[in-house]
Amino acid sequence: MHPPAAATAQDAGALHHRDDKPVADNAEEDGRARNRRVEPVKR
Repeated sequence: MHPPAAATAQDAGALHHRDDKPVADNAEEDGRARNRRVEPVKR
């Protein structure tokens, strides 16, 4: 059995949901900070 191959840059991507899927209220600085996030995805 072989170990899993390392992921390459072509295998990965990122999604940003700052504007369309906020997780917190943007009225306060801490809410805006929580909304600045990137979600990794495998292509």
